[in-house]
Amino acid sequence: MDGSYISIVTGGARGIGFGIAQALAARGHRAVVGKTRLGLSAMLMSMDLEGFSMALADDPDLIDIILKRYLDWFICAAGEMKKRGADLIWCFDDFAYRSGPMMSPAVFRERVLPLLRAVTSDIPLPWIFHSDGDLRPVLKDLLGLGMSGLHPIEPECMSLAKLKKEIGDEVCLIGNFSVDVLARGTAEQTHREVARCFADGAPSGGYMISSSNSIPSYALPENVRVMADEIERQRK
Repeated sequence: MDGSYISIVTGGARGIGFGIAQALAARGHRAVVGKTRLGLSAMLMSMDLEGFSMALADDPDLIDIILKRYLDWFICAAGEMKKRGADLIWCFDDFAYRSGPMMSPAVFRERVLPLLRAVTSDIPLPWIFHSDGDLRPVLKDLLGLGMSGLHPIEPECMSLAKLKKEIGDEVCLIGNFSVDVLARGTAEQTHREVARCFADGAPSGGYMISSSNSIPSYALPENVRVMADEIERQRK
């Protein structure tokens, strides 16, 4: 739990209350971050991409029904997080590959975006949106949902420097440190990756450096330590 925040993942029936209670007791000067799915990736996983694609052709209303149920659950969870003392919410909703979104921008805007808009205006806390992959084809649509932060800005397909210039005054940019460097790089490459992220994202503020996905079990421990130490040095 070292660092600037404590993250709490909501899962089963016990997840919300049990996790946040523990985190609040240990928070100290740190923020408590509730983490859950907004609903988009939950819908895609429950239907799988083949089922989603078939429903687009045969029963598009089914997509609305399933997504709305997940979104309704999310709003209940978000309200409970606020009531119990969370400071912000991190929504992880992967729906893109490095080549682009899992659906066309037209499908996203017609079938998904209206339902997302209907609930995001009611999120009671600042919130961060997470999706791996290249979000640029629908990025402006996503930003219209009112998120406070965008994560993880996967470096293999999204340029932090370009996004900083294009949307850096609209949302906090989070991430962009290559997981591949953590897993296969040298200490020197790790140092350079930290320096690159700070150079691309830090000017004028609005950037939080982090790995561009969860740190995997196959990451080299010595690189993770170098990253943490170098970030701390750069911050000073």
